[in-house]
Amino acid sequence: MKNSKTFLLLVAIILAFSSCTGNSGIENNTMSEIILSTSENELIDSNASDEEIIVVDSAGEEVTASSAIVINYSLPELIGLSDSTVLAKCVGYEKSEDYTKTFFETQEIFSGKITDKFTVYQYPTACVIEETGIEYMSGNNEFINGSSYILALEEDSSVFYEESKFLLLGDFYALINDNSVDNISYYGIKQEKVFNDLSEAREFITNSKDNFFIRKDEKVPFTRSENTEDIISTADYVLEVEIIDISNDSEDRTSYNAVITDCLKGKSEGEIFAVLPKNSVSIGNKYIIAFNRVNKDSLVYVISSLKGIYDSSDRETLAELCVK
Repeated sequence: MKNSKTFLLLVAIILAFSSCTGNSGIENNTMSEIILSTSENELIDSNASDEEIIVVDSAGEEVTASSAIVINYSLPELIGLSDSTVLAKCVGYEKSEDYTKTFFETQEIFSGKITDKFTVYQYPTACVIEETGIEYMSGNNEFINGSSYILALEEDSSVFYEESKFLLLGDFYALINDNSVDNISYYGIKQEKVFNDLSEAREFITNSKDNFFIRKDEKVPFTRSENTEDIISTADYVLEVEIIDISNDSEDRTSYNAVITDCLKGKSEGEIFAVLPKNSVSIGNKYIIAFNRVNKDSLVYVISSLKGIYDSSDRETLAELCVK
């Protein structure tokens, strides 16, 4: 992503895979969605606008960029969408050309599950809020080192990531100071305080989860294990495939056009899109690969472990593991 338009192409095809994001909204037969997806949060509509708008960034500079349409969720709905809602302390950040990584330490978990330390990724994007038409710069929040925040997070996990990435739903955060709420912001705007301290925040978040819980599509399962037995048991499909050519390519993965030549586990046939680590196979060769996919109708097969590619000569050993 070298500019805003490139990023908006990504957010237009997301809701993804993540996870190998999985996440909801994926068009299962379109390879660009798998390969290019950053699994940006589910508030970005699948219809990006080519219209150029002018917004003001956090430094007060006017920025001209194509706009992405953002669904106008209420704060309880944002919390209902979140994978986890936490109180966390900012302990540092790193900025690159395309995104900012902010590092947090978990202080309290209000809902969901999360590790003691986690990283929030922000991708600056010009957005227009659906219905209101309000324009703002998403992914441009600046957090104060040492300060504590309430965050509503979406987890972006993938077999291709070393660790999970976390995304801010609706750019929501609440700054906490001495147990009190200093300010609440989402969609790039400071909002009226709907809770004033941590006690009220806990009650608000619990009620939001109870009343506005939104079920999301399952993510594509995977394992980071390098043990063959674990890899095979995690996979829904163990297939021998012939690699035809490259369908699409990205920074950390490649999609190949492939033909199924044998099924050791699961039933499938014909041509598929095989999403694999970069430079892991050669065109024209056959491999036995452990796969999962978003659903039974998808043509996109995602490797279930980075170590899930085997030589066809291992057929007998793999076949025995498939029937266990």
